[in-house]
Amino acid sequence: LELNPNPNPNPNPDPYPNPEPKPEPKPSLEISTTRFNGVHFNADVDWLIFRVHGRHRFRRYFHAPKAERLRLADACCRLGSSYRSGVGLGLTREQTRVLQAAVTLINRYVDAATRAFVHDEETPIVVATSIGKDPDFEHSRWILEAFVQGLREELGSGARVYVGASPSRELSLTAAAEMHALSSAQRFVYDDQSTFSRFVAHRVTAGGGRAYPVGTEDLSGEWFAGKKDITA
Repeated sequence: LELNPNPNPNPNPDPYPNPEPKPEPKPSLEISTTRFNGVHFNADVDWLIFRVHGRHRFRRYFHAPKAERLRLADACCRLGSSYRSGVGLGLTREQTRVLQAAVTLINRYVDAATRAFVHDEETPIVVATSIGKDPDFEHSRWILEAFVQGLREELGSGARVYVGASPSRELSLTAAAEMHALSSAQRFVYDDQSTFSRFVAHRVTAGGGRAYPVGTEDLSGEWFAGKKDITA
């Protein structure tokens, strides 16, 4: 029998209660004491621009003022409704290329993660990504959501997938923290074109884990051979 030392659940009620209900806390995982698998999901706006349009457009985006970067990101990558509806009608040629690259990338990540985790479905999966870290740049969140959905479809609805989050807007500090955390993964799916990914993969294998690369080269020239053909 456990006694409650405070029978009154709210002895000091707030005289100005907040009428809005508090949101349910998101599921969390203490990875320092838990066996887990990891994914570096490298599919944010800057990476898509670099992969599809090349270094010149990427440098223009990277060095532009924030307002211009928001405009470029909006023109490039706010394509979630087109992806979810399964059609690419009404898109510019440039947007169609980005959409094709994004879906190809999603399929490659899902395939690599399925191969890596198919016999280890009970182990939590930690996804590190820059998507969603800056609330002003939500243009590619649909890509992350599509990946997580595809992963659960392949591994089963019981797959426990956790996406890394941080209250800090210092993206470099967040990346360093995620790099350290992912190095403890048992199995790690990584982008073989990313320095971040390759460094973590090296640390994972050095610690006795296994690393599984996702080829992200040639996205600009690859017409849809993915599982979901949005050009039909």
